[in-house]
Amino acid sequence: MNSEKEKVVITEINIEEMCLLAEDVMQQLYMNFADYDENGNDLIMKYNRKGTDYEKDIAPLIREERETLLKCPEYHLLYDLFCRSDDIGKVRYYTLEDIRPWIAPIIPKVLQLFRKGTNDCGETNFVAAESVPDDYLMAVFSREVRNMMMMFAGQRMQREDIRRYLLLLEASSCHDMDEWRGIYFDDENLKKAYDDLTAEWEERKKEDRSYRSLHVAIWEFCPDQEIEDMADSSNPTDNSRQKISPVKPENLQCFKKKD
Repeated sequence: MNSEKEKVVITEINIEEMCLLAEDVMQQLYMNFADYDENGNDLIMKYNRKGTDYEKDIAPLIREERETLLKCPEYHLLYDLFCRSDDIGKVRYYTLEDIRPWIAPIIPKVLQLFRKGTNDCGETNFVAAESVPDDYLMAVFSREVRNMMMMFAGQRMQREDIRRYLLLLEASSCHDMDEWRGIYFDDENLKKAYDDLTAEWEERKKEDRSYRSLHVAIWEFCPDQEIEDMADSSNPTDNSRQKISPVKPENLQCFKKKD
């Protein structure tokens, strides 16, 4: 039987922990939406009572409420949002004001999960302190939603011989802190964007110590082999996927010295 894990209360100063909590809340609402009621309560902990028989007294109640949750429109909200055909070049510029209307139906549940934390299926044991404003929590949650939309948008790139490259400020220890800058080909635009970002990063390190843990990085999108069992005849692009891996600038043609 589930036993509620001890919660660790965090505030705005716990930046890395708050990012981890936001990612956890997003993943729970994306993958395990029906594990929590409308008030963010874990269904097992909600109905579990000392001295009761789980299979006889508790399981039927959980199944009944879960079936109701599976039928509600919000159940597919994040899935549908991530699977939209938004262009990756546009997604990176989405703001809280853009994203908030799309996630409006689940905002109350989002805030409750931040305050109460996730169950034992979650990745963290953090909870946001009551002193943390709702607007702050929605901002950090929206950032995670945008990051996931970026990942899905990148995976939707059609398979072709031309490689594409993601430029970002990367945090080695916690990728929740990554800052995506754009998608480029191996050409002068990538070289210029890389140089500009490097110069910006050097300046920001002087003003904000947190940027010292970041570095400028390039990741390459590479076509992968077709996956037959994932093919969808109604959507020809669904039978392919993209691999993404780090690449050193010196291995790209646009960074090589011209003779």
